[in-house]
Amino acid sequence: MKAPPRYCDVCTYKGFHGCDSKCRVEIWTDARELKAAVVLTELVDNPGTSVTNYVEELATLVLPLVETLCECPPQSIIWIEHYEKVPQRTAERWHHYLLDESWGVVSLRWTGTRYESPTWKPSDLQEIERLVVEFA
Repeated sequence: MKAPPRYCDVCTYKGFHGCDSKCRVEIWTDARELKAAVVLTELVDNPGTSVTNYVEELATLVLPLVETLCECPPQSIIWIEHYEKVPQRTAERWHHYLLDESWGVVSLRWTGTRYESPTWKPSDLQEIERLVVEFA
């Protein structure tokens, strides 16, 4: 991303079955602090539930943090899922294979108390930068 986020840190959470989990959270807001985009990045060393499998709960968990940075209504936040390009070892071979970087815009329904019903739209870095550039 060209512009730095207003917030960037690792978020720890209890995933499914209470397992320790973590992801990186980056938040961009516009200059008037009325819009927000949030990137949830799956970390290579996440020992627990993935961003994909826990996106509704993560969005609900991160919402209070977004609200401290801007006045964007919960239903207007742009949620983005990100997986970095990382090496993966296969059980059959000792070679390393790279998983491609991936981006997705996640649409979530706000119920008034929590997010639910996620749908994903695959994207690429150029589209994500276009979405976030207005927040710089």
